[in-house]
This record gives sequence, structure tokens and C-alpha cells, in this order.
Amino acid sequence: MSIEGDEPVIQIEDEVDESSAPSSKRTKTSMAWEFFEKFFDDKGLPKAKCKNCDKIYMARDGGGTSNLIKHSLRCVGRGNGSSYPPLDQEKYREKISEVIVKHNYPFTFVEHEGIVDLLCFLHPDVKSISRNTAKSDVLKLYRKEKEKLKSYLESIPGKICLTSDLWSAINTNQYMVLTAHFVNRNWELEKKVLSFVHCPPPHNGFKLAEKLISLLKEWGLGLIAEGTYFHVRCGAHILNLIVHDGLKVIDGSLDKIRLCVKYIRGSEARKLKFASCLEQLSNVTSKQVRQDLPIRWNSTYLMLETAIGQREAFTLLSDIDPYFDCLSNEE
Repeated sequence: MSIEGDEPVIQIEDEVDESSAPSSKRTKTSMAWEFFEKFFDDKGLPKAKCKNCDKIYMARDGGGTSNLIKHSLRCVGRGNGSSYPPLDQEKYREKISEVIVKHNYPFTFVEHEGIVDLLCFLHPDVKSISRNTAKSDVLKLYRKEKEKLKSYLESIPGKICLTSDLWSAINTNQYMVLTAHFVNRNWELEKKVLSFVHCPPPHNGFKLAEKLISLLKEWGLGLIAEGTYFHVRCGAHILNLIVHDGLKVIDGSLDKIRLCVKYIRGSEARKLKFASCLEQLSNVTSKQVRQDLPIRWNSTYLMLETAIGQREAFTLLSDIDPYFDCLSNEE
């Protein structure tokens, strides 16, 4: 046996309990331990020995196992160390960027020990990257795809229609989304999200128009139809306004139902109380209360539909919870 001198000393985490004796063993989860055996030398230092070629590495606590995996893939004793084709590092990093975007992974994904071990196991030439490099690669991919989409839009023979909407994040930040709708050369209707950007206040007509114009310039989309202003209001938005205007007739009862729903959803204890009331009833289909949203009239409809089916449970809850103000039978 020989100590490997030209390989860097690595550290292996979570393999040895410092408080235990050198002879004690813990479960080793890294795939590197399929090819390495751990032991302690005469000085009590942890070492890792290759099962194929008997090369020995230092194996201190607190490190990773990627170098062990790389050695196992190159190991002559394994018999297939040279069977891997050359790795295209640029293509590999582009694929990593696509995975991050498609699955909404954080940039730290590339630094997770399990992922690093897996990638090194699949190919010995894989070079680990940092979160900053991953971020840079994703932005590079975005710019590349943006240019491809620009070229595609320029090839569209007909007009491009645009829709915009505002979105609110959990932290109340507002975002504007700009979507292009068009018919391609095969007479298929397509839509592409062009921009999803932060839209700081104020959110008045002037500021929104200013933001929209800047996005159009960014994408190289100009005014067509000889400068004629062609605008169609959103039919779903108009319907939402009509329904909410009609709901003003029952505002009193509607507000009370909202308060009841909000009260039940306010804590886990109240939800459990309400669930126990529902279990006492055999004719209730929905087991959850619904909260409506002011921008979606159908959510108000679903809230009312669910509440009507649960009205007996509301009454039972008022009997066991003195703080719950239930609607009267007339309401």
C-alpha cells in the first residue's frame, strides 16, 4: 500500500463521530464508499483506502467525497477508468442552467454535496461550480434565449398582440408581466412571455404606460397599423367588475361570511374545531373553507357555494366557540 502523493488531501464529513472510539463505525451515505474502505492508522487518523488499487487518502472530518469518486472512476483496478468520452464543459454548464430554470432550483443547488457527488460519479471530468457561476450561467442562457425569441418574433408574418397584467408577491412587491400572442406560419396560435419585471409604485396609468413602452423598446416592438391606437379591454376583467358591482346588493351578508371564513382560517386550533364539526355531519362534501379574492369573481362564488353547504357546521362551531359570530338562519 502507498499513500497517494499527487492527489490533493480531501476531507470527509459526517463519517466519524469524534466522541467515539476509532473502532466505532457510522453509516456512510456517500456513493464513494462503494469503492473505498475507511480505517484508522497507527496515529488514530482516519484514512480511506481504494478497494481496487489500495491507494490511500486522508479522510478528515468535515469535508466532501468528490475526489474519492473521481479516483474511483479513473482507477485502473476498476477496469473501465478510460472508457468515458471527453466532457463538453460548456454544454454541461448549459444543461445545469436549464435544470435550475425548469425546476426553479436555487443557485446553491450546484453546491449541494449530494449533487456534486452524483455528477462526479457520472463523469470524472466534471468540474464543480459555485452559486455565483451558476447565476452567471443562467443569465447567459436568458440572454441567448431572448435573442432567439427576438429573431423568431421578427419572422412572424402577421401582427403581434400584447397583454399585460400586474402580479403581487407575498412581500407585496408588484410585478408586470408582458405576453405576446400571435399566429405563426403554420396558423397555430402561440403565446410567449416577453418580460416579468418588478414594477415599483406608483401604479397609476402614466407609470404603467411608461414601463410598458420601455419593455416594448427593449424587445424592438414598434407601433404598427399606421399609428392607429388599437386597444381591446380584457373581457375577463370587465366580467369581474360587473359581478362585483352586482354583489353590492348582498354586501352585508357577504362581509359576514368573509369574516367567518377568515376567523376559521386564522389559527390551527380553529381549523381543528371546525373540522370536528364537519365530522359530525354526513351531508357535507367539502372539508375546507374557502377564502375569496377581490380580483376573481369566481372565487367569491366558490366561497359562497362552500359556505352554504357548511352552514350547519358554522352553527355547531358557534355553540362550542363563544368568540365565533355565526350568521343567523335568516342571513
